[in-house]
Amino acid sequence: MNSKIKYIAASDSQNNQVQKNEEMNIEARKSLNEQDFFGIPVITIKNINSVEWGECKLTLNKDYNHSLNTIYKPDSLKSEKDNIDYMIQPIAGFTKDDGTKFDISTTEIKSLSISCQKPFYGFWYGEF
Repeated sequence: MNSKIKYIAASDSQNNQVQKNEEMNIEARKSLNEQDFFGIPVITIKNINSVEWGECKLTLNKDYNHSLNTIYKPDSLKSEKDNIDYMIQPIAGFTKDDGTKFDISTTEIKSLSISCQKPFYGFWYGEF
């Protein structure tokens, strides 16, 4: 299911005005189907910007976190064999600060937020 964008914002590292030409533009989907991705529940993330986002923190349901070094541009992900233009994040990699892992069998995925520090601060939020 595609997320519904609730809030998008981006600013430079000095917290100046929003840079309209590079707002953080992400498409995110949750895939819980056992036939997708070898039966592993995942979040897919597609970066629609002309920049790669770095030093990112992904958060499910405002509680479960996962660090990500880079959210690549779609053209960086494609190869001659594959036409994949999105990144895959297994849901099992998301944990609370106390170490509790996200359990898809007991908890519904309701929202995803992404905040990145490079090349400037960017924030994205979506609800499923």
